[in-house]
Amino acid sequence: MAVYKRYKGNRVTRKDPNYNKGTWVAEGAIDGVRYHKSLKTAKTKDDAQTAEDLLIAQIHHGELEFLKDKTHFTDYVDNVYLPNAYLHNPSYKQKVTETNNLKKFFRDGYLKTITPANIESYKKKRLSEKVHCQRCAHELHTLSECQSPTVSPSTVNRELTTLSAIMSLAKTHRKIQENPCQSVKKLPEPEPRERYLTQVEKLRLLEVLQDKKQLLAIVLIALFTGWRRGQILSLRKTNLNYENQAVTLIRSKQQKQRTVPVAVRTWLILTSLAKDKEDFLFTHPRTGARLKTFSKSWHSALDDAGIKEFRFHDLRHTFATELLSIGATEKMIQTSLGHSNVKTTQIYSHVLDDNLRTVLEVLTNNVKQDTIFVSSENN
Repeated sequence: MAVYKRYKGNRVTRKDPNYNKGTWVAEGAIDGVRYHKSLKTAKTKDDAQTAEDLLIAQIHHGELEFLKDKTHFTDYVDNVYLPNAYLHNPSYKQKVTETNNLKKFFRDGYLKTITPANIESYKKKRLSEKVHCQRCAHELHTLSECQSPTVSPSTVNRELTTLSAIMSLAKTHRKIQENPCQSVKKLPEPEPRERYLTQVEKLRLLEVLQDKKQLLAIVLIALFTGWRRGQILSLRKTNLNYENQAVTLIRSKQQKQRTVPVAVRTWLILTSLAKDKEDFLFTHPRTGARLKTFSKSWHSALDDAGIKEFRFHDLRHTFATELLSIGATEKMIQTSLGHSNVKTTQIYSHVLDDNLRTVLEVLTNNVKQDTIFVSSENN
């Protein structure tokens, strides 16, 4: 165990003219572990010996291997985390998007240099960034009309969850000693969206889609089943179980692959689509390949129907609230939506009163025998 000065790769003493230009170095071995470390911040021999004492203490606690590790964050994500996510995480594509945002910020820094302070800076930066506007991308309105908001707290929280998973895996692989995300608080999130189609909006949307057969089928399946967009677009002929009038759904989020029964009208739509297809039920009209997106036609249909602030995922909310309105139990809805936890299903219960009132209005408007009461009251 010793500390000494080195200049241009050579050991120097006080008699050497370059002594004051040299850098302090600690070198030695303890418990079978050799160390050789440049002490760039040490100004005096006492500073160097204090740094060496700290180094020895770290060796005793098994920390030296973490200090030596020079794994870059980007390399670890690309070569270790994403291949692992591809095998085990159904939301792999989402993880690719989230890690791309993380890599832009942390770039080629070492895993070991990521601290809670760095992560707080990441949160602040992401919250100030604009969200990509799909309507601008598809020229459904001009850039001057765009009121695209900044990245939401929930989006940042999902990215922090992914970062924590990366660092946790790195800790398992003994790349870092502690996960820095554990001391970082998540951002407060707004209440869940309450948006769903009213009966009037639903009729207007379906009317607009009459000339768009494929999109109409996608929307009807979403309204009749509550399936996610990715599950619908991934449907193949082989997913249809003709014997039991059921459909096998691909894995989505944390769900396992599952086979679910469908109503007669839904089954007729699916089998009708399957007649003309060799594999995927929904295909691109020009290429014949699997349909991956329909954003432009979807937003165009919403504009034509006069429906504002509505996402395709809100059709899933519409399905759940309508099931509630006709008396379905939470267990039934949980099974239909594939929720692993009933607490996720319970977010729909708070919109029941408004949705039920809408359904009751439609119900009463279909009955004409009460006109005598309405007319006499008006008189």
